[in-house]
Amino acid sequence: MFRYGIVVGIIPVSVLPLVCGLLGMTYNVTLKVPVTAKYVFYAMAGYYIHKTTLRPKDRYIIYACGIAGWLMRFLAR
Repeated sequence: MFRYGIVVGIIPVSVLPLVCGLLGMTYNVTLKVPVTAKYVFYAMAGYYIHKTTLRPKDRYIIYACGIAGWLMRFLAR
């Protein structure tokens, strides 16, 4: 259930606005789930990752996704 909340928070808050922006579409803000609408899912994901034992390979994938997200933040405008 906790992982479901994280996924339901990430898609409408992070993924959909970026995709709509790249495609030149308007984003409907009412798609956000109220429980995870205010970036609460970042805290949920951080707690989940902290409590889960990750292999080094998984950790490097998370680092790469973080760097890619940081670059897209500044290059996708």
